[in-house]
Amino acid sequence: MFEAKALVGKKAGEIIYAKDSSLTHELCKLWKIYCPECKQFLYFSKSKYPDKRRSCFGHYDYEDKRCPERSFAVNQGNQSKSLAESHEQDLETAESFIEQAFYSINPEYFQNLRGRENERSSQKVKDEINWFIASLSSDCKNWIKNYCQEIGFLDWKNPEKEISYLMDWLYLLARREDILENLVFYFFLYRKPSHRKEVLPAKQRFGVSQEQLNSSSSTWVVILGKILEVLTMLAKNEISESRLDIISPKILLKTKLLSKSSKVQFKGKIIYTIFGRQMSALVKKSREYSDYILFNENYSDCFCYKRRLNDSPASEKLNFSQNTSMLLYIDEDGDLAVKGLIEKEYSKLAIKGIKKILFNTSGYSVLVFLRERFISNKVAGKAAQLALNMGYVGYEDFPPSSAALLKFRELSGKY
Repeated sequence: MFEAKALVGKKAGEIIYAKDSSLTHELCKLWKIYCPECKQFLYFSKSKYPDKRRSCFGHYDYEDKRCPERSFAVNQGNQSKSLAESHEQDLETAESFIEQAFYSINPEYFQNLRGRENERSSQKVKDEINWFIASLSSDCKNWIKNYCQEIGFLDWKNPEKEISYLMDWLYLLARREDILENLVFYFFLYRKPSHRKEVLPAKQRFGVSQEQLNSSSSTWVVILGKILEVLTMLAKNEISESRLDIISPKILLKTKLLSKSSKVQFKGKIIYTIFGRQMSALVKKSREYSDYILFNENYSDCFCYKRRLNDSPASEKLNFSQNTSMLLYIDEDGDLAVKGLIEKEYSKLAIKGIKKILFNTSGYSVLVFLRERFISNKVAGKAAQLALNMGYVGYEDFPPSSAALLKFRELSGKY
């Protein structure tokens, strides 16, 4: 076949032509090309001899081979020849990208989901999957249409293209029953208590009336809402022409914020901005980029570490993401600790950044975060206790009767 579609990258949602002389194997790997007809992934075969044959796209050796556009496939008999020709555009990498995309709704949960096959394969879960597949071209498509027409996907300003693109993502999901099982299990069973507060905003986004909702559609209106958030994040923040790994691998970081022998002194003013329910605090700046710690009052004791290029457009906002947030908590030893998923390269920077804003006297950060409800009284109290116990520069300079010092002593239990 000679036409494919791009799933991500600057060509996302657009048709790609095999005859395009600028098309390369690396671009096809980056864009995650797929068949517009059957929504299976493709690989690009570039002709070295245009006079003998044309460049084309090929289907992999999927079990379902009913696609009318299917011409040739990678199978065990011709695997080495085809893969050499397609320059390692392997199927496993493309399919694992789909898992990473949908599991980024809650990476830690899905990474740790083991040994619960019986629950995930329960009849309730199967019923939800069956409803989704049966309703994909009817109810679900109508929801997507309403979303694209009333709200719009990013700044494409082309509802037809948006609808086609988002529905392609859903069809890619529909052919992966393993991912469907995990998603339904997570939302329908694991998060069932929180469904009620999530249904209303999802209904408004998709234009669904109460009369149209039943048990299954109520579940999927929430799931699709979360999926759209993930796809928006992928398209807006994660895709780079210079990177083939669209979603960076993350490590599970779990560490005490300070040891008993720690003594950290941070000088200089912390610059933070409070806008609506979010706070962004600048913790490091270089020639090329600036690093921020983000808080959101809806997620007390959580923070995100974000890096932004200094030449980014002023309109490009840093958004707090629950999916990539770190948690401040008191561990079993009674110490202030941090845990969460984060890119390995940023782990040390994130810890240093959160120490810097908690234990810097500029603006009495702990008190500001507590007042704005970004951290809980428990975490603020432990931070204040550490600040007083370990003699961070500046706290001892508070006037003995100052409201700030009195509040610190109250929080720490030291009157």
